[in-house]
Amino acid sequence: MGQTSYMIHLTEAEPLIRAHFEDAFDAHTLSIDQGTLNVDRISSPSEIEILCVTVRSSVDKAVIDALPNLKMVATGSAGFDHIDIDHCREKGIVVSNVPEYGPAVAEYNIALMIALSRKVHLAYVQTLQRDFSPEGLLGRNLQGRTLGIIGTGIIGSRVAQMAAAFEMKVIAVDPNPNQSTQAAYVTMPELLAQSDIFALCCPLTPETKHLLGKAEFEQMKRGVLIVNTSRGAVIDTQALVRALNEGIVDGAALDVLEGETLLSSSTLNTTLANNPTAEQTQTIAEDLTLMRHPKVIITPHIAYYTADSLEQIRVRTVGNVQAFLAGRPQNVVSSRK
Repeated sequence: MGQTSYMIHLTEAEPLIRAHFEDAFDAHTLSIDQGTLNVDRISSPSEIEILCVTVRSSVDKAVIDALPNLKMVATGSAGFDHIDIDHCREKGIVVSNVPEYGPAVAEYNIALMIALSRKVHLAYVQTLQRDFSPEGLLGRNLQGRTLGIIGTGIIGSRVAQMAAAFEMKVIAVDPNPNQSTQAAYVTMPELLAQSDIFALCCPLTPETKHLLGKAEFEQMKRGVLIVNTSRGAVIDTQALVRALNEGIVDGAALDVLEGETLLSSSTLNTTLANNPTAEQTQTIAEDLTLMRHPKVIITPHIAYYTADSLEQIRVRTVGNVQAFLAGRPQNVVSSRK
């Protein structure tokens, strides 16, 4: 590709990913940062040609423009809504993702369904208080329930397969149906009306933002359960809080939140101290309401977080960069959809 050495910037460089990169790219120059992407911490941003990030790092227009020689962005994730794909395309920057890294996210969907159905989170807290009464902990079986899956890519299809093993009825919606998926495809109104449990497995795109809002919740059965391991903004948070309070939703297990990047201690304190916008203030208030809601389980975006998946992500991210250096880019993301 016209040069023998590239400047590669690696973010969130925990020891194992760092070792993978040092072994694979010893002929190139590595810039290492243990934190999330911060252009101000890069000593020579104009020299960075390959950027390796995770979903916790935003690669927006400002970041892209601050790296004038950027040629590739490699994200160690299936999702890529944290990257301005359109601006990258305009500037001829290749973006590669890791679309497949094992069953971890699908397994976590099932784990959250069981936790909600059996009120494991409430039982745990109650037992810590030395209350061993079953009062208020009556659960429900997964067997015989209808699971509605939104998005049947690799993860959604695996969720369907696992749910079938629990003898659930599985229905799904997807603009690009996968006929090998163990689910019956229905319309969105049918999915909303028939499902006892919802699993959100779709990417965040302009079309899926707030896919579940006030109108959609009003079409659901009373007492439904919702599991979201995709992106927080697929659900309208305000509408979800209302649906929880009105009894439409009996429980929600959320591994992702709308505006979750605002909620870490350091970010939250900085945001609140620097005149947050009305939108930021509302998002923070809604998320904190969910975090304190007795019908809600929230986990810190860890559905993918197993030793097995992390190793797959490391290997495949390195492979994506190697393919780009060889002039044969792979797993290229071409649009936001």
